[in-house]
Amino acid sequence: MFCDEIQEQELEHSRAIRANNEIGHNEYRFDISLVDGKFEHRNVYVTIEVDFWIYGVDLEHLNLKSMDTADFCKSLWEAAGRDTREYNGKAIELGRSIHSDVEI
Repeated sequence: MFCDEIQEQELEHSRAIRANNEIGHNEYRFDISLVDGKFEHRNVYVTIEVDFWIYGVDLEHLNLKSMDTADFCKSLWEAAGRDTREYNGKAIELGRSIHSDVEI
């Protein structure tokens, strides 16, 4: 689906959303890509994975996203060769990590 095919208030009912499998808790995942045209053999310049909730988000949703963020940060931490014993995923989830401002 291209951006000029999306009508106001239609995204949640579009085939771009409904065609994707629900990943749980009324959450859907789909990709948004920047392309150079609508032709069949178009170039994709960048793709962003998006999580989309059709219904209201509650604290459980935010906790799940915080855990995902902490897991992603741990991968970066390990890839940078940092000591994993110093990594505190729970502090990242709660937004209280002493390493939040550390560039990796």
